[in-house]
This record gives sequence, C-alpha cells and structure tokens, in this order.
Amino acid sequence: MTEILIFVILLLSSAFFSCSETIITALSEMSLSSGTRTGKLHNLVLWLCRNKGTVIGGILVGNNIVNTVLAVYAGVVSDNFFTKTQMFSPAMGPIVASFITIVLLLVFGEVIPKQIGVTFARRLIYIVAYPIYAIVLVLKPVTSAMDILSRFVMKLLPFKQDGSGAPTIQEMLVMAKYSEKAGHIDSLERKLMARSSKFNDIAARDVMVPRNKVTGIPVNIDYEGLMAIFKENMYTRVPVYISDLDEIIGVFNFKELLKISKNDTSTFNVAKNMIVPLYIPENVAIGELLERMRENCSHMAVVIDEYAATQGIITMEDIVERVFGVINDEYDEDVPRSLISEQEKLHNDGKIIVDGSITLQDLGELLSVKFPEKITRRVNTLNGFLTFVKGDFPREKEKIYYDRYLFIIKETESHRVEKVLITGK
Repeated sequence: MTEILIFVILLLSSAFFSCSETIITALSEMSLSSGTRTGKLHNLVLWLCRNKGTVIGGILVGNNIVNTVLAVYAGVVSDNFFTKTQMFSPAMGPIVASFITIVLLLVFGEVIPKQIGVTFARRLIYIVAYPIYAIVLVLKPVTSAMDILSRFVMKLLPFKQDGSGAPTIQEMLVMAKYSEKAGHIDSLERKLMARSSKFNDIAARDVMVPRNKVTGIPVNIDYEGLMAIFKENMYTRVPVYISDLDEIIGVFNFKELLKISKNDTSTFNVAKNMIVPLYIPENVAIGELLERMRENCSHMAVVIDEYAATQGIITMEDIVERVFGVINDEYDEDVPRSLISEQEKLHNDGKIIVDGSITLQDLGELLSVKFPEKITRRVNTLNGFLTFVKGDFPREKEKIYYDRYLFIIKETESHRVEKVLITGK
C-alpha cells in the first residue's frame, strides 16, 4: 500500500510539473497585465511570465528528476512484485512494468495535465505561482549552471538568436482573428487593428488628393470670388497660391469669413487671414504625418516631390478615413475615390466601380491581387496602371484585361481615367 502511495505521489508531481510548464508557456506578461488583478500574488505571476527562461528551466529540471525517480522506483517495485507473484517470467516482468509506467506517465503525467494547463491557464497560474517560485529558488544553483552551459553552446551554433519574443504585427493580427472568433472583439475592431497596423507602410502620396483634383484660391482673390468658391465646393479649408499650385503659401479656413462684416468685404485680404501650410514629402508615412500635423496643429498638409513641386494635399480626414472608412458630412455629395467600403462598391452581379485615382495598394487589397514590383515602382494609381498596361491613354468603353479581371473604362477626362468598371473574366 505504501509503495502504491509513493508511486501516486511521484505521478502527481510529474503531472504538476507538466501542467505548470504549459501554464507558463501559454501565458504572457502582456495578457496578464491587461486584467484587473493586483497585489503581491499578481506581481509574482507577472515575474514568472517575465522570466520564462529561468522558470521553465527550473520546472524542466524538477520534472526530469521526478520522472527519473518514478521510472527507477516503478522498475524496482514491479520487479519485486512480479518476482513474488511469479505472474510473468523474469525476462517479461521489467518489460511489462516499463510499458505500464510509460502509459501512466504519458496519460496522467503529460497529456492530461498539459491539456488542463492550456484550458485553465489563467485560473491555475494563481494557484501554482508560489509552489513554482519555491521550486525555482531551490533549484536555482542547478538551473544557473545549466543556463551558463546552454549560453556557451548557443554561442557555438552558427545561428542568430531571434528577437526579444515580443509579438510582431503579423502575430498580433493573427491573435486578433482568434480573439474575434472567441467573441472577445468584433469584426470592426479587428479590421481597425489591421488597418492601423499599416500606418507606417502607407505613404502620403497613396492617401493625398492628387494635384489635378485640388481646389485652391489665388492670394489676390476678392471677397465675392471667395464666397463663390465656398458656395460651389463647400470646403472647410483650401490652399492659397500665388500664381499656381506649385506656389502654395498658405491655407485659408472659411470660418474666417464669419468674422467679416459687410462693411469690410471691400478691404478683405486673404493673406492676412491665412495660416502657414505644413509641407511634407510625398513618401512620408501617414503615421508620422499624423504626428506632425498634431504637433503643428495643422488640419491640412501640402505634399511635395523632390523638386518641391506640389503633388497634392492631404487632410486629417483623409488619414482618418484610411483607418475608419469614409466619413461623409452633410455636404458630401458623393463618396470619395478609394475609400468606399467593399459593401458599397460591390454590385449584386459582383462588379465593382472605382475611381481612376484609387491606389494600387488599395485596389490590390480589394481584389486580393498583388501587383508586380516592376509596375508599382513606376505607377501608384489605377489610372497610371491602365496606361502602363495599354502603353497609351485608355479611352472610354475600352476594355483592358489583367490577371483574372476585366477593366472597362467608364469615364475619362483629358487623358485621365475617371471611372472604371472591374469584373472577373
């Protein structure tokens, strides 16, 4: 009876170590820090997760010791038992004993404990924290020696160590998908995470309003002309230029018109009421751009190329719409070019109508197509892409085939594609 009790204790010890190893592996300091628990026990749990290498090393040493003792003890006990009972021959006794021990150890010492550890990791970590910590302290001399030896061996290997272990953006997006499936976040939250993760991969030129669609005002415009532009376009802000858009010198906010009385309209001067614009290169990431605009209290920036020529303008609304989707106000008559949601773009027959100024990056995500680098290095928009593929300016009603899609030109203006109908071949 005593022998069975000792065997069970050793088996339970093995189960404890296996379960603890799985718990520590399954949890992270980041996931536990997001909870509401505090106190000494919680701090100890965070320490265990923060020092996984040391903790798991101690657990593995303890588990190996227990499993070795269990195997030796089971062999001695079973050998004595089979010798007394003569149930098996002296040659078969150790084999049967080893088989039974392996099965019990695998089932009750490995598989079941690890399954329990994975399933109830968050609950069990607070139960096993103190025992694990005590074991790590007791076995620290052994684990320290093993750590020194392992570091020495790692230096001899011709491989570079991986990063800090912190999750990458791709890993976080995968985690977000699993969180959505588990019901922790909804589809919109996951999509926002995916979009915001690309902040540093999207350049200003991919989001800006291109130069040919920019409405600006000359610096010498009078009050009546300014009011006419405001009534026609209903913009909040417009760039101010000297002779053309390459000489933008300011940004005018139409709220300034509210400060003008009827008696002052004849002496109104745009230059005295505009603000200095923010100039940014066309290849700056929109994440950095958003930070610059926040620091400069600017809602509009002028995008320029390497020759200081104006390529377009970009507003905070353009950047926000890139993440959250289109935000139409009461004056928006149609939905902006490339930021329409897929649900709004898709017809019942599966066809899509897009603007010619949609970027290839946006179009690629929409159609699940990766455009070759030899194309993306030369052109940024669908308009440029269609011109590149054809080798000439596309005309209305013309059909252009690429990959598994058919592009039908619906509208053009001055050699520029305005609307394109896309459908499968």
